Amino acid sequence: ASAAAQEPAPLAVAYGRLMTQPRGDRLGAPMQLRPAADLSAAILRLCAAGADGRRRSDDDWEKCRGGAVVDVVAEGWGQGHARASPLGIAGMMSTLAAAANGQATLQRPHLVASVRGLHPSATPELPAALARWRASAEQPTGVAPEAAEVILSGLSYSHRIGTARTACEQVFDARRCRELAWLAGKTGTPSFPSDGVSLDELARLCPRGGPAAAAAGPATTARPPMCSALRPYKWYVAAYRRDGAASGPWTHAIAVLSERNWLRTSGQVHGAGDHGPNPSAEIALQVAGRHLGLIGMPAPAREVTP
Repeated sequence: ASAAAQEPAPLAVAYGRLMTQPRGDRLGAPMQLRPAADLSAAILRLCAAGADGRRRSDDDWEKCRGGAVVDVVAEGWGQGHARASPLGIAGMMSTLAAAANGQATLQRPHLVASVRGLHPSATPELPAALARWRASAEQPTGVAPEAAEVILSGLSYSHRIGTARTACEQVFDARRCRELAWLAGKTGTPSFPSDGVSLDELARLCPRGGPAAAAAGPATTARPPMCSALRPYKWYVAAYRRDGAASGPWTHAIAVLSERNWLRTSGQVHGAGDHGPNPSAEIALQVAGRHLGLIGMPAPAREVTP
């Protein structure tokens, strides 16, 4: 590893962070870039096959002893110390869309704190005002158009027969979702140690001060993994076409991150694993559908005089 690889990594990164690790075991320790890892092909094959020696079985990657290999592969899956932001995920999808359009460069998505000096009635002036402000110069897409087209083509089946189908059918209907070709998206449900643990059990295992915390032992006692400060969430990211056509240039990218809640009936967290309805996908499809005029805007509430 080079000396540069050991430089501290910034904590606040708009696009997220990848290939970093804590500097020490202390909770909240600053992050630093990982040293270069030698990915042994032999270890990769053994770990991918698992204890039973067969690929695509339930024990794949379980109890793998190649620590550095596991860490790197886990980050490729969005696990481990990898962190992403909605801005970064939207940037990934907009890069794919631009490359599939044949664009050699694009301007990365950026955050805008506010737009001032425009009256709400001056809607035609808004695009011009935003066009005068640019966060960065055009950057190469770095993706071959053919590769981007293949990826987006595959993602266009997520709402047809994949993990976004249920959400799509809650917004449109089964027939429209099967025929819908103007959108290509991907769901994401990172696994959390608290998945499968009821909210009552979490409250018992992870007390917050007071007599219960004192009874649980000193603060130095190792806390269970499910007591992480991170909250379980679901992702959805997509590219779509402005005119709702089955072909043509991709014009928009959208990324939604929504926190999962616990169900009153079972006490379990909603949507553990990439199964069942995905609220993030439903939100994104609602936004895209209303943007394209495929879903009517809700009627304004009427004042009722008693």
